[in-house]
Amino acid sequence: MTGILSYRNLRPIDGGTTSPTQCSLLSGPLQVVRDAGTPLDPRNVSRWFSTLAEPSGVGGSLHATRYTALTSMVNAGVPMSVVSRLAGHEAINITIDIYGHASEAAARDAVGAAAVALGLG
Repeated sequence: MTGILSYRNLRPIDGGTTSPTQCSLLSGPLQVVRDAGTPLDPRNVSRWFSTLAEPSGVGGSLHATRYTALTSMVNAGVPMSVVSRLAGHEAINITIDIYGHASEAAARDAVGAAAVALGLG
């Protein structure tokens, strides 16, 4: 794959079409496709990402970048239902199972900070 991805290279999983105004993570799961409309192999997309990311100093994989972004959203207080929708998970339970530890850690930190502020810790 060459060039920059655009809305023309994204297609809803159900096979519909996208336009610049419809292309949104919130519109549902999207898949990356070739200009001819055939899906790209996820392994090739990961290799493409690594090829572009390495010279810029971005470490890790495309999957790790996704995990980091979603974990950061949870830690920033984004509602789990929104994170789940952005992740494209079919059920919020999947998101909670994967990212719930982040919100638990944030809750422990908040309780600790409150205890310090109250002179209890």
